[in-house]
Order: sequence, then structure tokens, then C-alpha cells
Amino acid sequence: MQKKEPKRVIATISAGIGAVCMAQKAQYKTQYVQRLGGAIQESESNLKKYQTIAKDEGISLRDLIDRYQNSEDSTIVQLGNNIEKSADRLENLLVSQESGKQVKEIYQATRDTYNYGIPLTSGTVGYALVGGLAGVLVCKSAKLALKFLSNRM
Repeated sequence: MQKKEPKRVIATISAGIGAVCMAQKAQYKTQYVQRLGGAIQESESNLKKYQTIAKDEGISLRDLIDRYQNSEDSTIVQLGNNIEKSADRLENLLVSQESGKQVKEIYQATRDTYNYGIPLTSGTVGYALVGGLAGVLVCKSAKLALKFLSNRM
């Protein structure tokens, strides 16, 4: 009976490590989604000013951008280019939000400022269970591999 006790301890530790590691995926996803939502909100806020100007002029945002880009004043041309970039960025962020495809700049910013943690949500518990099972499987696989190798020698 004492011989099996260390194996249980190792399996439990492996399961715990797997659970903690997999729970980080849920934590990262939460932080990424929050950051993406903030970027979308900021982009919408920035464009709203120009959408209001376009509406007051009775034209579309695209027409306002074209008007600015065709100006003889280089400052106004640059403003038109910046509005166009902001509109394109917002469109890309919204497409990413819908498709689930990660935006490189948001991914990097989340990774660079990631806060480790294990929030108690159903998603985290699910990932933790998968990680725990993976830890047990790794432990069992290692045990079988060692047993196989020791029998061959």
C-alpha cells in the first residue's frame, strides 16, 4: 500500500499542474476579449466625430474622407488618411470579434501585460478539468514508458 502512495502524489501533482496551466487559457482569453472590446469602443468613439461632420454635411463618411484626401492642404489630406486608417482598423476589429480571429496588435499587447490568475468561472473550471486529465495522462504515459523501457533492458 505504501508503494502506491508516491504514485498518487505524483499523479495529483501532475493533475494540479495541468489544471493550473490550462486555466491560464481561459484567463488569457478573458483579458484578450476585454482589450479587443476596448479597442473597438475607442475606434468607434474616434470615428463618431467624423461621422457627425459627414452627417451635418449631408454626405457619407467615405465621401468626407475622399473630400479631405483630395484637398490641396496637406494637413487636411493627412487628416483624411488618418480617418480612413481609423475606419479600416474598426472594420478589422469588428471582423475579428465576429470571426474569433486574433488581431496581432491586441494579441501582443495582451501577452505583454498578461496577469496570471485563475478566476472561478465555468470556462476556467472546464479548462482546469481538461488540464487535470491531461496531467494524469502524462503521468500515466510516463509511467508506462518507463516500465516498457525497464523491461527491454
